[in-house]
Amino acid sequence: MGIAVVLLGLVLVSGIDTATFTSRSLLGDAMFIAAGTLWAGFGVLLRKHRLDTLLATSVIAFSALVTHVPCYFWVTGAKGLLATSSEVFWTEALIQGLPAGTGTLFTYAKMVSILGPARAAVFPALAPGLAALMAWPILGHTPGTFEVIGLLIVMAGLLFAVTGASKR
Repeated sequence: MGIAVVLLGLVLVSGIDTATFTSRSLLGDAMFIAAGTLWAGFGVLLRKHRLDTLLATSVIAFSALVTHVPCYFWVTGAKGLLATSSEVFWTEALIQGLPAGTGTLFTYAKMVSILGPARAAVFPALAPGLAALMAWPILGHTPGTFEVIGLLIVMAGLLFAVTGASKR
């Protein structure tokens, strides 16, 4: 029940209008759903096999490195990477690679080991809501009525899913 409420809130936050139903936006929505499904699958497998969170994070980060880098060079070649300034390269490597990439993976794996996969899978649903709230002071984007209603619904669904209130 809580997860269904979170999904309803996310639909409202993303906006409902004719621009929402283009082929590119629907592809983006499908990719968002696929990413959520992969996170949930990771959580279920992590819990089922009782894997150590640090070991699982290390294996995934290393396997992603050795598969992504060759694919990147095969698709784009080295010229894009060589054209990047060393400051940008190291900033991306150290920020995107460590805290945003590996740190997020480890934190999620730890949440799964503590809360279980069903409850931990709900937390990534906070990202769109937090992005909308951060856009207010940073970008000056005032949330519309549907966005505010959607954010409130997401938070309510998150509380239901995490506290188990939907089982009562």
